[in-house]
Amino acid sequence: DDIVNASEAGSDIAVSGSVTGEFSENDIVTFTVDGTAYSATVDASNNWSVNVDGAKLAAQTEFTVTATGTDVAGNAINATAISTHTVDTTAPGVRLSYVDTGSSDSDTITNDNTVTVHDLEAGSTFEYSLDNGNSWTPGTIDLSLNDQLFELANNTSYAAGVVQVRTTDAAGNVSTPVSLGAITTDNIGEGTVSVNAITADDIVNASEAGSDIAVSG
Repeated sequence: DDIVNASEAGSDIAVSGSVTGEFSENDIVTFTVDGTAYSATVDASNNWSVNVDGAKLAAQTEFTVTATGTDVAGNAINATAISTHTVDTTAPGVRLSYVDTGSSDSDTITNDNTVTVHDLEAGSTFEYSLDNGNSWTPGTIDLSLNDQLFELANNTSYAAGVVQVRTTDAAGNVSTPVSLGAITTDNIGEGTVSVNAITADDIVNASEAGSDIAVSG
């Protein structure tokens, strides 16, 4: 993609190309990146390749490549080309939110399991973890939405930091995970009701049948 990402900047990157015309096998290609000289030999298919320190390519985004050789008549051949690329070593962070539906808007209790991922960069993807980053689930990208969504489990309490999101941008950079505060999903209203005995002995007699009887529980 002609973009050096964070991972690539920390490793060697193959810089390659080809020659045409009267260049031939064993001709030489040279260039300098961030003060370091590199050279490669043209192969039988007129291709060349050399590994370059990714940190050097991150430091210098344009350099000149020179190919030198000799044709069959003994004439010197020199050709140059300019290589350019870009550097993107940071995946932008995101912000997480949810709707607190509890008795107060700050009790971290909700019956709405949806978590919203804000500020996801165009072309990026996201993953979420519900177990403190031990496992990750790919998030679904809905291009019709400005923000993206994922769901928590029903009736579950999550400590602060357990719910996490990380992103991968178009250049392949992976962000530092962003975590959600403590949250509890409560999706079922629970309770019981009881009925006391109808009269002291649970038997309606003639006298009681002729009057009001308190039904209680």
